[in-house]
Amino acid sequence: MIVIEGYGYRVGVSAEQGGTILFAEGTVGGRSLPIFVPLETPEVSKNGGCFVMAPFTNRIVGGRFTFDGQDHVFPMNRPAQDVAIHGFSRDRAWRVAAQTSERVILEDDVRQEGVPWSYAIRQEIAVTEGGLEVTLALRNLGPDRLPFGLGLHPWFPRRDRTVLTLPAEGRFSLDDRALPCLPFRPQTPDERHRSAEDWIGVDEAMVDADAATIVWPDQGARLEMSASGAFRHMHLFVPAAREVFCIEPVSHLPDAVNRPEVARKGAMTPLAPNETMQGTATFRLHDI
Repeated sequence: MIVIEGYGYRVGVSAEQGGTILFAEGTVGGRSLPIFVPLETPEVSKNGGCFVMAPFTNRIVGGRFTFDGQDHVFPMNRPAQDVAIHGFSRDRAWRVAAQTSERVILEDDVRQEGVPWSYAIRQEIAVTEGGLEVTLALRNLGPDRLPFGLGLHPWFPRRDRTVLTLPAEGRFSLDDRALPCLPFRPQTPDERHRSAEDWIGVDEAMVDADAATIVWPDQGARLEMSASGAFRHMHLFVPAAREVFCIEPVSHLPDAVNRPEVARKGAMTPLAPNETMQGTATFRLHDI
């Protein structure tokens, strides 16, 4: 495990286990508090404190899509649900390209038989005066223009009276597979600022969202989260069975590559050979 620290933050990273951030902690009022928390499962690369989603995020139904008139089919990692989810990068060993006490850069080149995407991905994780910064950059290594996506999947602790502020344009309705469909629903004032417990069971993309605030009143702490570049939306996931939740900076909406009505709000990013996309997320812990 690689550990970087400074400016009141301490972060553990595993290059071998999907380039995953295993944990992240910050200091508030002289106390160290968890920001990202690992789940107690053997699948570290999928359930570490924060894992990478690439070359797509969330779900693609049937492991197939059509783009520029060509059909593409690839293996599904959740065949029982008839979906592929969160891409391939979290399942791979990355290499350490550079490392200091406050920063680590991880890289991987992904070429897999039976998969349409070939890409180079770079993740820079740094503790700075402005907080914990995570930047993902992806370059199309393949011979064809294809749609790509990027995202981060952080697990935050859900404590008593945790409050989420998540401004967004709105969210789609859900079909019988819990995937986005029309009509689109603009965000209400109540949805902008709500207890985490009020969101239990939600697994939905928040459209046009680039900032969020998490308040843990029992810890006297507030986490400011911001996103830029390719990270144009945030996906909210609040499972009922675990005391955690996710606010995921993502570049596109679930199954948008197969849903034109959804793609109008949150399409994947077409990249020609050697074209790149990049997104940065920043997490800054404060006293209340």
